[in-house]
Amino acid sequence: MFLAPSFNQVKLLAYRYVKNRYGKATYEIRFDDVLKADFEDYCLHDQEVKSHIIGSQYFLDNKEKDYADDLIVDTSWMHVHGDNDDVVPLESVNMEFFHQIVV
Repeated sequence: MFLAPSFNQVKLLAYRYVKNRYGKATYEIRFDDVLKADFEDYCLHDQEVKSHIIGSQYFLDNKEKDYADDLIVDTSWMHVHGDNDDVVPLESVNMEFFHQIVV
């Protein structure tokens, strides 16, 4: 099975928000109360991503979801990831895979 590894939406949406706001971000994001309130407001609005519009409902539905919790990884799965992926950083993958290739 081949899946995109963007399971941890909690962290990925926060990472994307900080990256868009400040121009760069690390994956280990620490929200203070002001930043958290700004993030909540960010989730209320549609966002443009590479000329595509992602509706606010997506952000509202996923801002607290980690889909990795719902998956049982099979030994036949292979995880392929780029080590310079700034959209879905390698650090975001919070699952163990029997087969993994980082390119």
